[in-house]
Amino acid sequence: MKLRIQGNSIRLRLGRSEVERFATDHDISDSVEFGSGQAFTYRLSSGDQLMATCTPNVISIVVPLALAQEWANSHQVSIEGELPLNSGKALQVLVEKDFKCIHKGEDTNQDAYPNPLAESS
Repeated sequence: MKLRIQGNSIRLRLGRSEVERFATDHDISDSVEFGSGQAFTYRLSSGDQLMATCTPNVISIVVPLALAQEWANSHQVSIEGELPLNSGKALQVLVEKDFKCIHKGEDTNQDAYPNPLAESS
């Protein structure tokens, strides 16, 4: 699972096996270890409604179960939503299936979905 944070947006990209595991377990996570026993974890789970929380060392994204099941079991590429913040701004949340990179080697792309742009390049 890949994590991208930019401004008030969070994007998670999942490979095929991760989408399959998420469809079965309704929860998936990954971590970055920093040494000295420190780690940063990012988690995707399904529940009643779209939510995002940040606690020390953990970012959790929750997507509605019905949307998660439809996404995982179809050709649908993404789940996206917007969460209003107390500041008047919004947090953009995007969960995507990870496509193969066109210009990278097969070792980088082993678990990725076929890229629809690959046929046109």
